[in-house]
Amino acid sequence: MKIKMTVCLLINVLSLAVLSCSSDDTSQSTYIQQGNDLLMQGEEEKAIAIFDQAIDANPNQAETYVIRGIAYLTIDPNISLIDFNKAIEINPEYVDAYLQRGNFYFNRAFALGDSADLELAMNDFDTVIEIEPDNSEGFNKRARIHILAGNKNQGLFDLNDAIRHNPLNAEALVDRGMLLGDLAQEETGVDPDLKESSCDDLSSIPDLTNDALIIQDAMDLFLLYEC
Repeated sequence: MKIKMTVCLLINVLSLAVLSCSSDDTSQSTYIQQGNDLLMQGEEEKAIAIFDQAIDANPNQAETYVIRGIAYLTIDPNISLIDFNKAIEINPEYVDAYLQRGNFYFNRAFALGDSADLELAMNDFDTVIEIEPDNSEGFNKRARIHILAGNKNQGLFDLNDAIRHNPLNAEALVDRGMLLGDLAQEETGVDPDLKESSCDDLSSIPDLTNDALIIQDAMDLFLLYEC
């Protein structure tokens, strides 16, 4: 399971920018748009300077802390965590803050092998689902933790929910395709039904996304499972 931090960063920044631009505060929206444009160009430090101005203009907008936290991920992840925590302090119901903090804990656990961080990530994704029971990304991310912990059946349940709530969630389909492909080969021989389901998920990816990394993952697995 590859971590596509850059892809997730861009997707979430775009969604947050749209939310922020709906604000009545024109100057705040302008700051956020300018910072987002710089972030898309790989200018993290310049983007952070703009987000600093946005926070100075309105220190009580949770969305801006999350965007700045995303920008800090490649520079100083510790500040990212501080910003995500601040966003949750300002708005305890802000789902994107929990998603980003959960991603932070998950990636750190993946890098350092720290099970405590996995528990923290699980708590955040649980909270996402409690606040938004139809949040596809929350189910997708929680499924990954279940699978890493060896709870493959629970992981499959969560992936099914992720896809049920958003049939276009390409990452969830890749994850489910990979899990079904692994399950198909766990017993002696290959389970043809599980293999077919795995191949169906993986073959659908090029029609759902233009993301080259996700498509490559799907095609690599498609060949691995001899679809």
